[in-house]
Amino acid sequence: MISIAVSMVLSNNITSPILELEEAARRVAAGDFNIQLRRDSSDEMGLLFDSFNVMAYELEESRKAMYHAQKLEAWREVARKLLHEIKNPLTPIRLSAERIQRRYRENNPNIGEIIINGTDTIIEEVNMLMGLLGEFSRFARLPEIKPETEKLNPIIESCVNFFHGHEKVSFHAELDPSLPEVYCDRILMRQAFTNLLQNSIDAVERKGTIYITSGLVVDKGVKRVRVTIRDDGQGIKPEDIDKIFDPTFSTKEHGTGIGLAIVEKIILEHHGSIRVRSKPGEGTEFSIELPVAERGT
Repeated sequence: MISIAVSMVLSNNITSPILELEEAARRVAAGDFNIQLRRDSSDEMGLLFDSFNVMAYELEESRKAMYHAQKLEAWREVARKLLHEIKNPLTPIRLSAERIQRRYRENNPNIGEIIINGTDTIIEEVNMLMGLLGEFSRFARLPEIKPETEKLNPIIESCVNFFHGHEKVSFHAELDPSLPEVYCDRILMRQAFTNLLQNSIDAVERKGTIYITSGLVVDKGVKRVRVTIRDDGQGIKPEDIDKIFDPTFSTKEHGTGIGLAIVEKIILEHHGSIRVRSKPGEGTEFSIELPVAERGT
């Protein structure tokens, strides 16, 4: 009996930390590097736990460095695109101004009409430039998040209500009334949902259906709130899926690509995740997951 008892104690001391280590490894494999194992001993298992903690920390630091490098490269692309987009309207502006000046010096009898047409062109191009710079400015100057414990459903509902003026677009919302609270910046989160809904409206070409759902998902004991926004529009080409959040990519003729980049930035800063699924001809679905607010935070 003593031998059995000793064997059970020894077995428990070995199997329990191994199971704990296995669960931690599974979480790391799923992308959760914010994990620390604790063992109050200096034996081999304690050293293994310490080594695992160091590995998880280094992986997290490497991920941050890679993310930073990717964003720096994205900003270089933003700068290049901004320069290109600014140069485009400068040509018609210059040509219009030169034509007005030349015809004025020639005392052209149609100078009045020439001035009106030329200035219309200049105003149109300048307005386009101002809109472009405004979009890039919004992305560059997003305020620092000021999170509080919030109920997400009312934020979603206010965004949907904002777009009810689109008579040919139907909105179907299925929001879980028992949805837990999240820790978020209400203004920025509203901006993220507004951008996604506007993107869906553009995708259905202002005539279609948009489905919004909210619910709680639990994965390996971790609770997260999930919000999906799905449209029945034309969908996204498979080769464009990986570029959809790039601040330089847009499928719209005059789009800047900034809207979805802003959404991703906001969600990531809330320690959340955003994914997109789409199939040409069958619509697009954006899925956002946010951590549930812990009591006392």
